[in-house]
Amino acid sequence: LDSEERNLGDSRVVFVFSALRRAFHTAHGEPRQVLKTLFNKFDAGGEGFIRLDSLSKGLRSLEISPQQVKLSQAQLQQVFRRLDMKSTGRVNLGAFSRFILKQHGTGDPKLKRFKLLARDNLVPISEDLEAEFHGLDRRGKGVVTKQEFKELVLEYVEADLVSFLVGKFVSPLGAGKIEYETFFEWLDSLEND
Repeated sequence: LDSEERNLGDSRVVFVFSALRRAFHTAHGEPRQVLKTLFNKFDAGGEGFIRLDSLSKGLRSLEISPQQVKLSQAQLQQVFRRLDMKSTGRVNLGAFSRFILKQHGTGDPKLKRFKLLARDNLVPISEDLEAEFHGLDRRGKGVVTKQEFKELVLEYVEADLVSFLVGKFVSPLGAGKIEYETFFEWLDSLEND
């Protein structure tokens, strides 16, 4: 769990977050397929996204039953808000995957070091970097290859930070692609750390 999730103070909601991630980590198979299978438990209608009203059904299908942990409607909404980081009322496979695969352990000294390095070296040039990423994104899909990302970011920071960033931001759906807008959202969040 990340620090925000640990600070919720609601053990039932925290249980659901942990159980969702545990369902992924204990499943067998190729990670992208496991994510898609989990996602489909919530997207029973096949619409390509999860809504609040399908959340409890998905939890039951994974045997993370709201009755079992006695989630109120407010608690279900709290779980959904955490999945729906953009507040659209719908969670697509990419957002669901980012939630499940999210990096944790804000107490990890290596993570703190990487955040400081990124804040000090990449935040000041983020507008220039973003322009360069847009130039590499010939199709305008918001993604670049891992190799393009590595080559560009290695110009500014050390290799172990680049490896960390690739691991953190490679899309679970995109065959080695990095959704660079997510990377820049993360950089923006570091300005306030």
